[in-house]
Amino acid sequence: MNPITPVIAVALLAATVKTVTDFPAYIAAKQWSAVIKQLLAWAVGVGGAFALAASDLADGIKATDTVSLGTANHWTVAIFGFAVASGGSLVHNYLQAKDNTQSAYVPPIVNQPQQMGSSPVLVTPPPEPAAEAVVPSLPFVPSVGLNIPVPD
Repeated sequence: MNPITPVIAVALLAATVKTVTDFPAYIAAKQWSAVIKQLLAWAVGVGGAFALAASDLADGIKATDTVSLGTANHWTVAIFGFAVASGGSLVHNYLQAKDNTQSAYVPPIVNQPQQMGSSPVLVTPPPEPAAEAVVPSLPFVPSVGLNIPVPD
């Protein structure tokens, strides 16, 4: 077995645990766009794993020395797809959290009202970043308040 295989398996398991435990929080917070995105990611991950298992590439993806994705049973393929989709969701969430410029902004699937106080407010995309202001350069001006000793 490749020495990196257990590391990848543990990383995918950790990603799966994280996304599965975050999922009820999305439901409780009524963040329907996040709920739909996660369900869609899992469905596409499992579907993609089955498509990959049926392809000629499947024999190159090995879980152990004797089991490849092409020879694995349906549960193994489904778990593989679920775990890979969870890993992708975790990476996406990390990149979205680190992106302070909104360069990777994706609009929500569901434009839902959120309760803020007593009136619902629609979720809108963030505003475009403002262009940087051009500040003209000024000639050198000495600062005020220098500590210059004054003779007695």
